Amino acid sequence: MATTLSSESLALYQQSTSFAGLISLNIDFMNGKIETPYTDGLQSETSPLIESLIAINQLGLLTTNSGTGNTGRAYLIGLVEGENNAERLEVLLNQTDLIAFKLPCNTAGYLPNSDDDVKSEQQADLVKIPISFKTDQEIGETIVNRYVTCFNWFTLLQPCINSTLYESLANHCYNFYIIDPVSKRSALAQDGILGKVKQSLEQLKHK
Repeated sequence: MATTLSSESLALYQQSTSFAGLISLNIDFMNGKIETPYTDGLQSETSPLIESLIAINQLGLLTTNSGTGNTGRAYLIGLVEGENNAERLEVLLNQTDLIAFKLPCNTAGYLPNSDDDVKSEQQADLVKIPISFKTDQEIGETIVNRYVTCFNWFTLLQPCINSTLYESLANHCYNFYIIDPVSKRSALAQDGILGKVKQSLEQLKHK
């Protein structure tokens, strides 16, 4: 999933010294000023979401991927800094009707100071997260009903930022996976995912 940045965009990422700096670069990408390691470019369907996505980034959730909900379930994936922030945000989001869960950036695909061409048994690009359960009548036990397969988006930063920042953030940041369980509910709807995420982030800021 890695993308290739221009020398100009790569230099900006290499000069970044903080998570806040990475958020600023992400906003610059959404404004069409630079490239990003998270995707080859903005999809046309993402354009109507840009204003809301920028507001969400400004509140501390660095967005890496999103879905509009026009043909399926809307979703939002991003990065959050700080264990306390991540714990509180997860609680706030799950108090809405959204499904939200987090994954530490230093697991599931993270391998510090690794050669891009080298894989280990411990390194997995994808991880399965259970999101619903059911009772197996035959054995009388609760089992996983549905999984969501997740990619550790943080690892895309490894070739782009200095190793000290990469490893520091890996130990303090979390991937967030947020899903609207209502199929074909627009991300921009009054009761859609983007408004609820923004409201939860605002609550987080004011607590």
